[in-house]
Amino acid sequence: MSLVFIHVVISLFFSPNRGLVWAGVRQYLNRKLIRKEMILTNMLLFSESEVEPTYAHDISALEAVGRGSVVSLLKLLKKEGLLYNPTGNKWGLTQKGVNRAQHINKKLKEKV
Repeated sequence: MSLVFIHVVISLFFSPNRGLVWAGVRQYLNRKLIRKEMILTNMLLFSESEVEPTYAHDISALEAVGRGSVVSLLKLLKKEGLLYNPTGNKWGLTQKGVNRAQHINKKLKEKV
């Protein structure tokens, strides 16, 4: 194989900002961000039916509106200080999470 061909193939896969590998990484990170934002906005929607916006809900309610298992994302959001987990399957927004979810909703309304 020619050296130019090898260089083209490597560039196609690993070129910063344009390579196939980086496009896949960007797509994965964007999907994860969208799923995290979806969880936060759904938690806020659930909490709006309660008096307290930080009310903890059963995880089954989140799994019903989400795609696949949400446990790993819930743990990540907890680590970021956006959710809390008082008991087993109960999850709720922290005040920081309420603020972030309201900000996301505001951004979405501005785009429409």
